Amino acid sequence: MVDISYILVNDKFWYLIAVIDLYSRYIVGWELSSSMRADDVKRVIDFSLLEFGFYESENKPRIHMDNGPHLSAVR
Repeated sequence: MVDISYILVNDKFWYLIAVIDLYSRYIVGWELSSSMRADDVKRVIDFSLLEFGFYESENKPRIHMDNGPHLSAVR
């Protein structure tokens, strides 16, 4: 699952992009970003896949996300 939270720091929003394992609720990848573009979300997903050995695998895990425009562009 991909989740994005908004965090206000010194009158500026930062975005916590997290990839969470639905079974264990373990955060498998995250990044604090100053923007919320599709590139930012893709980078966190790619890092998570690489970290756990799924990046080049044919059997990648299914990623659940809502239908927001920043997440729909990643699909």
